[in-house]
Amino acid sequence: MAEIIVKPLDNSDFITTLQTFCGILRSCLGPKSGVKMLVSGGDYLTITSASSRIIRNIPLSDPICVFIAQIMKAQLEKCNNFGLYTGILVSSIIEQVLSKKDKVAISLATVVVQEVLPKLSSFLKSDCLKISINFSSVKQLIHIVNSVLLSKPMCGLTVYEVEPLGVCLVKAFLGSIGEEMGEVIVISGDGTRCDSRLYPGVLYMFDVHDNLLDLLEKQFHEGTEDLLLALFNIMLTNDECSNKLSNDSNKIGITSESSFNTESEFLKQAMLLIEQAINSGVKIIACQKVVHPMLRMHLRRKGVLLLDRLGTAPAQAVQKLSGAVPISSLTRYVENLDMMLGRITSVRRLICDGKEYLHLQRKGGNVTTLFVNAMGEEATIELKVCVEQSLSLLYQLVSQPVVTPGAGCFDMFLAASLQQVIQEESILVCSSSELRHVVCCIQQSLLMASGLDTSPTSLIAVDSTFKHAWSSLDTSCCCGLIPQTLVKEQEGKWFTLDWACQQEMFPHCSWFRPTSADVIKDLHECAIVDLYSSKVNAVIMALESSVNLLGIGMIISRV
Repeated sequence: MAEIIVKPLDNSDFITTLQTFCGILRSCLGPKSGVKMLVSGGDYLTITSASSRIIRNIPLSDPICVFIAQIMKAQLEKCNNFGLYTGILVSSIIEQVLSKKDKVAISLATVVVQEVLPKLSSFLKSDCLKISINFSSVKQLIHIVNSVLLSKPMCGLTVYEVEPLGVCLVKAFLGSIGEEMGEVIVISGDGTRCDSRLYPGVLYMFDVHDNLLDLLEKQFHEGTEDLLLALFNIMLTNDECSNKLSNDSNKIGITSESSFNTESEFLKQAMLLIEQAINSGVKIIACQKVVHPMLRMHLRRKGVLLLDRLGTAPAQAVQKLSGAVPISSLTRYVENLDMMLGRITSVRRLICDGKEYLHLQRKGGNVTTLFVNAMGEEATIELKVCVEQSLSLLYQLVSQPVVTPGAGCFDMFLAASLQQVIQEESILVCSSSELRHVVCCIQQSLLMASGLDTSPTSLIAVDSTFKHAWSSLDTSCCCGLIPQTLVKEQEGKWFTLDWACQQEMFPHCSWFRPTSADVIKDLHECAIVDLYSSKVNAVIMALESSVNLLGIGMIISRV
């Protein structure tokens, strides 16, 4: 007989589980983080420090931790960045509220966090957190990309290895921007050496045993016209096409007899469409999925190059490169076939890392392929994830070319600004001590999620002028934007955070002096920055999710 177990949110077992989960996430944050070895039920090993791979492979049974993992996924799906940051911030706020000795009622803490959220949102809009990016300066883009690559220790890249990869990344990104937005396809090598190479167009892994490619290359060398390409995004076998046609019949009035009842019917219709394509001059058939063996043989006999099992991303790249319109039915578009064909300028055989590829190019195309490799299979997989993350960051900069101080300075600014909320006591739903307690939980959680050293012996300081984070031995702030001399010129001071007395960790808000945002508008080579829009989204999502999770009264499970 099943047993129903009811536990309150502040149950000690849950708090311990949450602390462990938050500790795992924190240990993966930043360039000094440690990697994780995840072992699945089938003894499959995954070595990683990337949040996208951790939450995909780590087994979670606690419902709150599962929910936090879903929040991390939502952040990654939207911004492809700050998944770990979001997870740490959410879990840390909840853990801080639930576990402090002088804790306030959970229901009251929930209301206070909800009241603090709009004030925090106003701090996020401060011009001191916004640094505009100049796209005419390639160096700025390279420095931004390099800061992302160096934050992933699992990739195993040195500063000297990151530089050429950063250049390739920016070149690939700029090559994909035109009148229409293009695409960069990232493929990884075999992990035998560390290098990166950039190829205009699309690379398709190809195993050829005849002289078909030699024939195509000869045609191009002789200066003939572009090759026409037909692209299918359906499986060219009987089962899927039959189902597709059955679905289409409900939409466009085709009777059920139009679906293929036998394999011979499917082959007959497919042959008709392929023959029509060949008669229209098509030399390349690209298919996102599997192609029937009989069709493969027929295309080879006709001298048509077949690219099958492309997958979703490569098929989209071929679509953008050639301008082809995907064919998703064997009947619906037959009359308009000529209008759906794409064009390829050149086809070459290419050997990369001992593997044979077909290199498709089109003159003036805005699709590029970036080949990356690191020392070791797991490091190469991690590098591919990191490179895709860097590209996503660059594309987001197109719509909002603004970055924000990184390396903990963004979070220190927010935490220090929250002192204003404590001193003003403008939130009337609680006493001043209760307000100080909840705001302190948020401040500590922000600093924990930033990757700063929050141990009791830490000597992290904040300056009175810019509210940036400082290490005791550094001549500039943690993000590198503010030198000590600039703080002194503004008659600023430093305050070392008191981790032992967490309720009075920061000085009074009157100690901080406002400064002109124009002072930190310049982005120099050594600066560490984050994408402003993604970081803001992560903070807002984390605070809103914390309110929702703290509103849970009981956890009911059936065992």
